[in-house]
Amino acid sequence: MEAWQGSLPALVAATADGVKQGDYFGPDGPGEMASFPAPGVIDAAALDTELATRLWTTAEHATGVTFPRATPALLQIVALKGYLGAVS
Repeated sequence: MEAWQGSLPALVAATADGVKQGDYFGPDGPGEMASFPAPGVIDAAALDTELATRLWTTAEHATGVTFPRATPALLQIVALKGYLGAVS
């Protein structure tokens, strides 16, 4: 893949008609590894908040770096500013 092709999913997400908040674009080839941009498939594991919490906690322990936990109020602010597709 050429370097310019790596930017195509972001360009499509930013400029295509009908793109909604939370949509994901990636290559449309086998395993989403090559080809031109198309709506991507988000694996269920990527949406698993319990798994994400375990991963985050493990990373904090491994690195010794901790960050404040997100509160419902903070998540709502982030969602209102459009940084997240959805808040649960």
